[in-house]
Amino acid sequence: DKLVGCLAANLKQDAPAVRVAALEELAKLDVIPASLSSPLDRALSDRETEIRGLAALAMARLRDKRRTTGVLVLALEDADPTVKQRVLQALSQLGDAATPAVGKVLAQLGSAETETRIAAIECLQKLGKNASEAFPALKDLATTGSEPIRKSSIESIRKIAQDPKDAVEVLIGGLDDSEW
Repeated sequence: DKLVGCLAANLKQDAPAVRVAALEELAKLDVIPASLSSPLDRALSDRETEIRGLAALAMARLRDKRRTTGVLVLALEDADPTVKQRVLQALSQLGDAATPAVGKVLAQLGSAETETRIAAIECLQKLGKNASEAFPALKDLATTGSEPIRKSSIESIRKIAQDPKDAVEVLIGGLDDSEW
């Protein structure tokens, strides 16, 4: 496809704005061909934060979801919180293929950045019952976290709880939260 070829060529350009534009367009596609795996891998290591974050989002469109999960898990080591948030958003789009990443996503619940913690909670929510190991941590956050963290945790618990009774217990506790 000519469009994909043009966008791939733009990923090699020196100008960050050109690479950003190409990644924004790639992230909009339904599926990105495997031939762009290596260029996207390189973009995840770019010196520009915006490019690394957009590369993560574009990677969620690759066909090989298992490989993509592995690459994105490594990208969670990025020092920039915005990149981590984009990586978590990308992982949340991979469905069951992202299940091996649950442990690394769970680790992001300890981030100092509220936005990163919320992105991790939302990722776990989208993974649903595949992320059931996160239930204890989310249950704790539902009662001890800041207001946005508590709210996100409570909303996620009902999706990941293996036993609906466990979710009901936490949800009832949320009713007592005057800020919720």
